[in-house]
Amino acid sequence: MAGRYKGIWYFDNTNAGAKTALTFIKKVRWVSKTATAGDQVILKDEAGNVVWESCAPAANFTDKDDLNRQATFTVDTITSGHLYLYE
Repeated sequence: MAGRYKGIWYFDNTNAGAKTALTFIKKVRWVSKTATAGDQVILKDEAGNVVWESCAPAANFTDKDDLNRQATFTVDTITSGHLYLYE
């Protein structure tokens, strides 16, 4: 499932390759209660540059960062859980 609601873009592990519209993202958060060691998320900009990535060390994993970047983002890889991009 992918979508946008009240300034939050959300993606799950079926959304590899999904894109946002041109938008300014303040924060990124990945939540995966089913993660196993090595699960990952890779977020790229429209030029294919990696702008954020994370790799889970174990189950029940959450990671977050400030992003403060404008681009058309692509969820290149998401192997488990949900990714949230906050405008």
